[in-house]
Amino acid sequence: MPRGRYNRTLNDAFRRIDGDSTGYVSAAEIKAFFRDAYLGAVVNDRTLAAIVDMADANGDDEIDYFELSKVIECDDILELAALVPDKKFVAASLKEAKKTIGTRGATVAQVQHAATTIKERLLMRNKTILAALKLVDEDGSGFLSREEVKKMLHTYYLIKYTDFYTGEVRGELDEFVVDTLMDFVDQSGDGQVDYHEFTKVLISDDIMSGPAAASTSIFGYKTGATAAHRPEGAWGSNSSTAHNASL
Repeated sequence: MPRGRYNRTLNDAFRRIDGDSTGYVSAAEIKAFFRDAYLGAVVNDRTLAAIVDMADANGDDEIDYFELSKVIECDDILELAALVPDKKFVAASLKEAKKTIGTRGATVAQVQHAATTIKERLLMRNKTILAALKLVDEDGSGFLSREEVKKMLHTYYLIKYTDFYTGEVRGELDEFVVDTLMDFVDQSGDGQVDYHEFTKVLISDDIMSGPAAASTSIFGYKTGATAAHRPEGAWGSNSSTAHNASL
């Protein structure tokens, strides 16, 4: 049977293991199933533990049908074992992603997703992020108000809104998440966004490890502090070179 295809026998077994019908099974449930089926002579505890460990790739103790079938039906268990990620690293990444930052209730994952989504959408219509933001800066000051940024995002149908005619919620990003993203570059909390700095935040692969995270109030965000002023030059002496090269 081709790898990744539906297996009725295995699916039936999975449904028996998944007694509460959540769509996920835990390591304890799998072990109990093997014990109750008197398969201990075929699969000892150490082998079963290894199978479960490989199936639960991210270490959250929630294994779905496809995760389990991938291990059970694989042709080369050693090859699969080599592909299993470092669970400590994965678990730490998941924990970090779920952290709430700022005072608005947004998580790291939500803010990172917002930055990536905005970047990709702006680049669909503009050559660079900076060019897209400059179009909104009518007075050429280098700053945009939060409302100007939100108005622009609304034109891209990014911020969630309720359709007047259908009552359906459209858009992709919650406004409180967008506000948290702008907190990174609203240096004084006066509602003014330096769009050069905002560009750097949007193009960052990891919003929590870039200069914005270190030089704004992001460390304070983790404990629920409010935005703090960032002094000039906080991006470092080489920021201009790095910025120009990345745009």
